[in-house]
Amino acid sequence: MALTLKNIYQSKSTLGMTYPDAQNIHVSKIHRNVYAKLRVARALKEYRNNGLSYWKYLYCKNYALNTFVPNIVKMLLNKKSSGYAYIKPFKLLAESILFPNFYLSFFYFIFRQARKLFGRVVNFFIS
Repeated sequence: MALTLKNIYQSKSTLGMTYPDAQNIHVSKIHRNVYAKLRVARALKEYRNNGLSYWKYLYCKNYALNTFVPNIVKMLLNKKSSGYAYIKPFKLLAESILFPNFYLSFFYFIFRQARKLFGRVVNFFIS
């Protein structure tokens, strides 16, 4: 990973920082997690350029997109503090549209929220 990061940021500098993706450390934990999930999807492209096999890339990229739609919506709603300035949303959408989890991520989100709500209701009646 260190070699990949060195290759990516060898001659780049943003606001005096060697690694611009580390800028999101200063935002809240929720926004940091949203940006981190999208950053993983972006980083896989660099790993693919540095020797990751094609099938492993497809598998990992598809898995990284399992929370894509809810995360991109959260970033759009919180542009000032979510790291939105560091992504290119339309390019990210175009690169991700071919993967099944891009479409399923909305349903995964609904299922997780329903399961969380059901657990709270059950705990309310049990208590």
